[in-house]
Amino acid sequence: MRTLQDRLKDREFWIANALDAGEIETPCLVVDTRTMDQLLSLWRDHLPQVGLFYSVKANNDRHILRHLQQSEIGFDAASESEVETLLALGVKPDRIILSNTIKTRGCLQAIVRNRIPLVTADNERDLRAIAQASVGEWSPSVLIRLKVSPTDVQIDLNEKFGCTVDEARRLIEVADSLGLKPAGVHFHVGSQCWNLKSYRDAMESAVQLLDEENRAHLKIINIGGGFPDALTASKCGGLSCFFEGLAAIAGEALSKGYSVIAEPGRVLVADACTAVCQVIGRATHDGHEWLYLDDGIYGLFSTAYFEKQPFEFVPVRESDASPCSFVVAGPTCDSLDVVGKATLPSDTQPTAYVMAHRAGAYSVSVKSHFNGFGNIRTYVAAPPPATLASNPGGNTVEFVPGDALS
Repeated sequence: MRTLQDRLKDREFWIANALDAGEIETPCLVVDTRTMDQLLSLWRDHLPQVGLFYSVKANNDRHILRHLQQSEIGFDAASESEVETLLALGVKPDRIILSNTIKTRGCLQAIVRNRIPLVTADNERDLRAIAQASVGEWSPSVLIRLKVSPTDVQIDLNEKFGCTVDEARRLIEVADSLGLKPAGVHFHVGSQCWNLKSYRDAMESAVQLLDEENRAHLKIINIGGGFPDALTASKCGGLSCFFEGLAAIAGEALSKGYSVIAEPGRVLVADACTAVCQVIGRATHDGHEWLYLDDGIYGLFSTAYFEKQPFEFVPVRESDASPCSFVVAGPTCDSLDVVGKATLPSDTQPTAYVMAHRAGAYSVSVKSHFNGFGNIRTYVAAPPPATLASNPGGNTVEFVPGDALS
């Protein structure tokens, strides 16, 4: 199996040739579905008994959703819009769950109208709203979201969401009384969590609660998402090591007869996508060299601002010029629109192209059109191995642009 680094080189070769051929326009996100398949296979190899529901909010690009649909996994939606997008792509309602604990009236109606089988709640008002929206004898099954106390997370979601174990016991009773079929519990340790202790502690709380409740219909444990990308997972020995540890934690619940499901998002798409931008300006301010790209933190690089994620920019075309340190900024007139620093060839000028890997998570899904920018296209790359594609014997690059999305 080709390594992630091998695939990055293949992808870079594909991007350079696609730009030369005029097959892609910037700013854009290039999706390498083969890398996504490799990451999905890695998960399935280690956690074959854990049901997968891709978290649409991580990247809602239709190329990605279509590809994952073919992989026969489920989807975690958060809104009426995400539910309708999935249904329009042909995803069956029984492959969709909804884990947002706060739901608009339209979202509640979509749940009932399409009979989305499993939803999450963490408060009584939401349970009553779900029950009120239900019609006839049908109502969704409900998971109660627990508040947990994780360590080593980039973003802790447990201040905004979740309830205590004692509150969960009461909500199970309320859900029962409303005819909502309580089915188990849900937790989410937070974003980019690489410390397995966080998952272990949360799982122990979930199992203990369900053991004490001892009800036949309380059988599902949703361990949420927040799983790290490859770089963050290197803190615990890499993704394989992380998945091995997570499998051991899930195995404890599985051995007791509980069903375990998960909502991977970032881990499947972050390393499978590369941002490609054109340099549109260069300036010197206070002795520092600045490069301005045709996209910034309001688009492909939002995580640079919200998560302090560093992006490593590389030139599409190599140069013999000496390296130079640049401040890299986006195109808007907002002074916050600064992506970070990069070392690039000193002769980098407007019209040059640069790439940044690890751009698949929370890029196109959170883009805006501030200042009139944000027209981000997406393309599916099908790069052959660079060793073959660069062979002078005549191998060509396969372009699979699909339908470029704005």
